[in-house]
Amino acid sequence: MVSLTVSLILFLFNGTDKHRQVLFFPEYRSSECVGEQRVLPTKPTIEQEIELLVKEIILGPFDVNSVGVLPQESALQTLMLRDNRLFIDFSIHVIFQEGESRLSFDESLDCVRKTITFNYPQIEQIVFTVNGEQPKIDHTDSTK
Repeated sequence: MVSLTVSLILFLFNGTDKHRQVLFFPEYRSSECVGEQRVLPTKPTIEQEIELLVKEIILGPFDVNSVGVLPQESALQTLMLRDNRLFIDFSIHVIFQEGESRLSFDESLDCVRKTITFNYPQIEQIVFTVNGEQPKIDHTDSTK
């Protein structure tokens, strides 16, 4: 009975320190980005919450029917939020897609963008860099 009371008290004081987030990962078979709900701790700033969200994306999905969107060797080097513009700098490992994901580098970044803008719709622009340099992203349609 004592442990139940202590658990209830801890939940009431600490239980509100968490919030639900949706992370998007590609399905194993179709490569379509699908949502996966997670409960993450609330941080003092939105910038810190987004940093945790991106680190969770790097860790990968819990669902066995999904695959990672970024290589696990990737590292988040810098994340800054300025006037609803988000700047994210990854290590060079983010470019090397090894694994079961069929997503291109551009599609992987789009999946990350989808996760961030779904959870934080106030973000107006996301600028991705790799080791401080903006990657050359090919937006041309190769089927033409």
